[in-house]
Amino acid sequence: MSMLPFNIEEVNRLIKSRRSSFPDQFIPGKAIPDDIIWQLLENANWAPTHKLTEPWRFRVFCGEGLQIFAEMQSALYREAAGPDFKEDKYRKLLDTPGKCSHIIALMMKRSPTISIPEIEEIAAVGCAVENMYLTITASGI
Repeated sequence: MSMLPFNIEEVNRLIKSRRSSFPDQFIPGKAIPDDIIWQLLENANWAPTHKLTEPWRFRVFCGEGLQIFAEMQSALYREAAGPDFKEDKYRKLLDTPGKCSHIIALMMKRSPTISIPEIEEIAAVGCAVENMYLTITASGI
């Protein structure tokens, strides 16, 4: 197996500079190019996974899909909250997706034929997410 030459200092810098981003940090109207979204998904697919189950699944929302997502999540909240329903939380769930360029919904699907402990599948999905974060950091967005 041939290994690409990597500069360990660059790898260390990338890992140490990785940060989460939140909607209040978004730049209104800033669109993330689709090619970066595709790179995020491609790099997520390179995450390690026991027995190659690749349990992650993605759904990307953009454009009009952001409003569909907003309406879906706010309706689910209204339905599930019962007496704990909070109007401000409902409004936030309805309004926040419109501030985004894209939303990537991440799910885990366990293999029906390969028996792997659930925690290992959860860890694999977490590795996919970390690959996405590192890609975002490296792209400078």
